[in-house]
Amino acid sequence: FIRGYIAMPLPEVELIEPNVSRRQFITGSMLYRNVLLKLDYQTQDNVARQIASFLNQLHTIPVKKAQYAGIGDSHMNRTRESWLEELETIQRKISPYCTGYVKEYLHQIIKPVIDNDKFFEFQPVLIHGDLMPNHILFDKTSRKISSVIGFSKAGFGDPAFDLGMILDHLGEYFLMRINKYYPISPLLLDRARFYAYISSFMWYSDVCDMISTRDFSRFQI
Repeated sequence: FIRGYIAMPLPEVELIEPNVSRRQFITGSMLYRNVLLKLDYQTQDNVARQIASFLNQLHTIPVKKAQYAGIGDSHMNRTRESWLEELETIQRKISPYCTGYVKEYLHQIIKPVIDNDKFFEFQPVLIHGDLMPNHILFDKTSRKISSVIGFSKAGFGDPAFDLGMILDHLGEYFLMRINKYYPISPLLLDRARFYAYISSFMWYSDVCDMISTRDFSRFQI
């Protein structure tokens, strides 16, 4: 559905049978942070412009047309009440293992959520939902982004979530380069920072569950 709105090449998908699909091969490698930072200034800026263009096109797809196509909410879409419950659980589980500094750091991350009951108010748009470096393909020959893949968590949600994934993995300095081509409001940036910074604590919470149950079968780095 989104191929008609996105200028960047996206892999063509053919359904072979239920749960089995065939996709067109696209040349490129994962856009790891160390790969990005070793690029010259102009190439980094071009990459930022390409990602910004992708986000602009994705986030402005007409909602009604996407709904008509059968697209629903992203799996990453959550209510404020759900987040408050999650944050309370995180604090309860990890506090016994935290230094005073880490407790205060977590407090600073969640403070805007607790203080502002409108923190999660946003206009839902179509988001990627999992915009990690392994889903952004960089062609080292052309020195451009060749494609974006991994749309299994896509759907309607907070545009700040896509920005938060970029911030978490590629850094805020690079996100500010994207800001030159994709305007990021202060409120949008605040939510992006929250999504980026809370992700590690969600993982810590899972590890605490493993410690308490002595079941490390899900442990993975």
